[in-house]
Amino acid sequence: MGGALVAAESNNAGLFYNPASISSSSLFSFSFNTSVYRMQFLNFKNAFGPDSQFKLSASRFESPFFSMMLPMDNKYNVKLGFGTFSRFNVDYNFFNRIVVENPFPELNHELGVYEGNYSYSIKSSEQWIVFDASKRINDKFLIGASVIVAIRSLTYITKLDASYIFYDESGQDATNANFRTENNAYMYDYKLLFKFGGIYKMDELNRFGLTVTTTSLSVLNNGRNFRSIEQTNVDLLVDEEQADDYRDFKVSNFGSGLKGRYKSPFSISAGYDRHINNDLLSFGIDFSSKIKPYNLIDGEGGDVSDELINTADSSFAIGSFLDLTLGQRAVVNFSVGYKRELSEKLLLMLGFRTNFSATKNVDYTQIEELKSITDIVVNQYHFSGGITFTFLKNRFILGTDLGFSFEKNNDIFVNFSDPSIINDDGIPLRGNIEPIMNQTIVSLGFVFGYSFVF
Repeated sequence: MGGALVAAESNNAGLFYNPASISSSSLFSFSFNTSVYRMQFLNFKNAFGPDSQFKLSASRFESPFFSMMLPMDNKYNVKLGFGTFSRFNVDYNFFNRIVVENPFPELNHELGVYEGNYSYSIKSSEQWIVFDASKRINDKFLIGASVIVAIRSLTYITKLDASYIFYDESGQDATNANFRTENNAYMYDYKLLFKFGGIYKMDELNRFGLTVTTTSLSVLNNGRNFRSIEQTNVDLLVDEEQADDYRDFKVSNFGSGLKGRYKSPFSISAGYDRHINNDLLSFGIDFSSKIKPYNLIDGEGGDVSDELINTADSSFAIGSFLDLTLGQRAVVNFSVGYKRELSEKLLLMLGFRTNFSATKNVDYTQIEELKSITDIVVNQYHFSGGITFTFLKNRFILGTDLGFSFEKNNDIFVNFSDPSIINDDGIPLRGNIEPIMNQTIVSLGFVFGYSFVF
């Protein structure tokens, strides 16, 4: 249904969309749903500088959604629900290498070779455990509330190595100028969220729904992080008056037992359902608030190794070197769903939803950018469709989900194909970060669901 279920008679799915909706039925039921398998095909143009090309395929099994509804036969007319499912799941790994001959002709080196290597890996998920209570106030009004235990994990590794090798006049002795960064981070965070919902049934044809989800409250967290930045022989490439600013240095640090907090925003969702003969149209809109850049992994406290090793003063060591920065902009998503009864036991369902990125174009300072997560941030559009058929008390769902994104003029990951001795941000052996990256992402998921009514 494209996620447009804020006002719908969605029963078990109400654990996610609107806790009030589980009172739409007084039946005891068990449900299992999963996106069995998802494939993604990614195509990046200019991701590593002008005229660079990069393609990637990724696939994964999604976490299942288990849920159970328990009606309570008493004067309070309360229904309870319990469920566990995956709220967020991403897993990317890629590596790219670019070689450029004689990239700096102004140095008058007869032979010079530049090499840039970039590797990236991110695996992150958020699992929700939901406890829900809903009450039917009267024939028109339902209310509900959920307590959500959210478990967020992150494993993040990124490495960047830019080298320029040049020879002396004899062509015998080589010098390697190098700039290298590495970041390894791991964290988990147990947090609490609360969701409150209401549904108003205007008449037999129209329903309205509204939910509010609170910001997260961190309960238990932990993190580890290793970061190093190193440069050598860059002072040999610049003018004498600049050489002292680019002396050899290495900054390296490791911390364990650090704080690892992942903030979830305040959000409001609204929905509307309209019955038209045997058809149902559902609409949903969701607003998530802005979160200012904060330390996802806080480098203060914990067990931290010596921060500066064999280094001159460097701006890269400003502040807490192990901090990992993340932020979110305010974002609005919407969805449309359609359901039609093909027969007494067969339903057709179609949907469309947006998945706009909340981390795209977050305003970081230069220092924060060096400590922030490099991520694939795109606005995605999803089309879904499937059928539900009932056999005795068993209900089965079969469907598919197609996601698509095409974006132009995003910031590139790193500029290797058009390097500079020193770029406009003062970083050596990398080109300027420019908004020239074009991204195409296509994903295909296969969905299976099962529900049993007792």
